[in-house]
Amino acid sequence: MDEKICTKCTKTQSVTEFYHNKFFRDGFHPWCKICLSAAQKARYEKKCVENPPKHRWNRDSVHHVYFSSIDKPIQAYLLGFLAADGTIVSSVPRIALELSVRDYELLELVRDELAPDHTIRKRSREKSSNRFASGESAILSFTSSQMVTDLARFGIVPKKSLTMRWPSALPEYLERDFLLGYFDGDGSITSTVNFGCTYHIWKLTSGSVGFLRDVISVVNKHINIQIGGPYTHDNSYIRVAGSKAVLIDKWLHTSGLGLARKRIANKLSPPDENTPQQLNLL
Repeated sequence: MDEKICTKCTKTQSVTEFYHNKFFRDGFHPWCKICLSAAQKARYEKKCVENPPKHRWNRDSVHHVYFSSIDKPIQAYLLGFLAADGTIVSSVPRIALELSVRDYELLELVRDELAPDHTIRKRSREKSSNRFASGESAILSFTSSQMVTDLARFGIVPKKSLTMRWPSALPEYLERDFLLGYFDGDGSITSTVNFGCTYHIWKLTSGSVGFLRDVISVVNKHINIQIGGPYTHDNSYIRVAGSKAVLIDKWLHTSGLGLARKRIANKLSPPDENTPQQLNLL
């Protein structure tokens, strides 16, 4: 017997299109592989609706189209943050983010916006680093084929560190919020004292010199301030100090987003010690 009729679709097909099954007289399942697979999938989907397994519950809670259309400051901010600190694995496809526990509140924001109900895991590192000074970090990871595809439109792809460029698809009115997100990931505020005066230094690092040049151009376009660099010493970076740094800081935080600990304004006027530092959100 070289051919067999599928009792589901009634098509005559080669026996190779049927699964072997010893419980039937001819040794093959009466339904062809396509019909049988479709029926099994339908039963599984119905079962998942009635009693969702944990992995399905998590998958369905992801906001897969979050970056399909970007028109809000919070979207641009998170896009910039993922450009700086996010890890993309396109083959899975997975988006992962690991931060120091001191920025746990920011990771909660990312989770609530992109993948509600997902668990933020913590882990301790045997050797601490500048990035995870406490030796403990928090991790969020989830899968989304749609989101990985959308992130790629903005240059956020696997091994993006050396190839990242300013995303041309980003609306101009959201460029400031994107830069703030990137700064909260890979930027820093330090200070130096000259002749008794304290000068704050705004600094941004990146493995991509091209991206840093793009940032210089964007900032100059918006507020007519020239940032120095890119400089190459260990890591590539750009920087600006003094009153220009204060102006950039003020401009970046216009929308109210950003980490409080990375604001020059907070360093100029330190909050009460009894008041907890919080992430400013819209």
